[in-house]
Amino acid sequence: MATVESFFIGGIEEYSSPLDDHESLLSSDEGSESSDPESLSHHGSEATACPSNQVNEEILKKLNRLKANVRIGGKGTPRRKRKLSRRPFQRAINEIEASINALTLENHIFTEEGWKQASAPAHPRMRLRLTTCEEDYLKFGIAFPRIQPKHIDVVVDSGAQSCLWSRESFLKAGFCLKDLIPVRHNLKAANTAPIKIDGAILIRLSGTSDNGDCVEAAVMTYISPDTNNFYLSRECMIQLGIINKDFPKVGTAFSSNPDTHENIAELAGDDTLYAACGCLKRELPPEKPTELPFECIPENADKMKTWLLTQYASSTFNKCPYQDLPEMEGPPIQIHVDPNATPICLKKPAPVALHWQEQVEKDLNKDVALGVLERVPLGEPTKWCFKMVVTRKEDGSPRRTVDLSPMNKHCVREVHTSKSSFSLARSVPDNSFKTVYDAWNGFHSVPIREEDRHLTTFTTPWGLFRYKRAPQGFLSSGDGYNRRFDDLTAHIPRTDDAWTIPCSMTSIWRSIGGELLILSISVGIQV
Repeated sequence: MATVESFFIGGIEEYSSPLDDHESLLSSDEGSESSDPESLSHHGSEATACPSNQVNEEILKKLNRLKANVRIGGKGTPRRKRKLSRRPFQRAINEIEASINALTLENHIFTEEGWKQASAPAHPRMRLRLTTCEEDYLKFGIAFPRIQPKHIDVVVDSGAQSCLWSRESFLKAGFCLKDLIPVRHNLKAANTAPIKIDGAILIRLSGTSDNGDCVEAAVMTYISPDTNNFYLSRECMIQLGIINKDFPKVGTAFSSNPDTHENIAELAGDDTLYAACGCLKRELPPEKPTELPFECIPENADKMKTWLLTQYASSTFNKCPYQDLPEMEGPPIQIHVDPNATPICLKKPAPVALHWQEQVEKDLNKDVALGVLERVPLGEPTKWCFKMVVTRKEDGSPRRTVDLSPMNKHCVREVHTSKSSFSLARSVPDNSFKTVYDAWNGFHSVPIREEDRHLTTFTTPWGLFRYKRAPQGFLSSGDGYNRRFDDLTAHIPRTDDAWTIPCSMTSIWRSIGGELLILSISVGIQV
């Protein structure tokens, strides 16, 4: 009885095959899975999807054993039939060898420091103001659809030849189907599949440049039920000044866009280190150092901590409560509320203990200064409203929370999977140096869509407030924050094997340590 082995991602599984039965091996209709040569070929092809690029010595040993053990037919078997019987097994062996030697790469990007692993970036988006202009419709003699100006998120696609908008978002913006203009125009997707067109509208899109100038574009936009987004065309991008008229042209971006840090320095206009509140001005982190100020050894851990706190005092470790909190990169969080849900409006504020009132009001004003909260504008109706609840911390100070659970019952969660704390801890190899960091106001660095802010309104003894950033009690705040943080740190390589090599600590710091500082807002380091 010979042994045939199949190769899987998780390892090797052995099973036996009655190789003396030549007829069953040559037949495509008979024989179990273990005796079917094609099943070997299938299992061998699965190994190509293995994410590991390291050749397993055990697999090579098993493969060599497989080559030696494949002996089909005895002395009485014709030579031609023995030769034919070996062919499927030889083909399986060849595919297994090819899968072992195959190189599988994750997505990489080229940076100033060379190639780095990174997740594929999301489609670039921006927020624009949408409205209609009566003059555009008078020119064609078409009835003018008057709507209130709206702010919408658009996908910037320089390859799109026309602006395309989803029917669902079109109707939510205040339009109706009778506002559509009949057109004779065919659109195709990137895979050449036809796109159904309901009609078109004439709109104006506008935004504000870095200099404070308002830039507007007049575009004909096609409405389709086959998409869920608003795709900005190349022609509209040129009108808005997003790309040049001669796009695409090599080198244009280098000559037109100054260095980010230099541009920020010019806008600052002075060399003052301190803000009006007396704290250091919140700035972007400095460039990652190429050399450390002292030798990177465990004995210098305290020196390293002191140097980090000083080097990044105005950026990473700046916890000033009176300056705007920086926003994380990525689109704002959207609150997906069931359109059929009945709004919940709790107008009467919960009482706050007398000895806490001064501190609670002060904390509310701090969050307004940070850009986390804002007062509800005058004249705006309140449909959703919740209560602020104040509880006692262990040290006796007040803890301020907003009970958003009634709204969460009507929300659909944007799920983003992440490892549990236990799994992360278990993944740290033995004899390792670890760095522990904690984000300050992490959730509050993720913005909320402007049209969704009214859903977070809450009542207090000092008036109505609402969130501009992701609140702690919202269903999808954790998913939104973790997804953006994972995207920001995706290019940082895992070097588990290198942690155990003392001589590589300096190189590890250069490739990992500095970048984590840039990403987090407040870091505590323990070695």
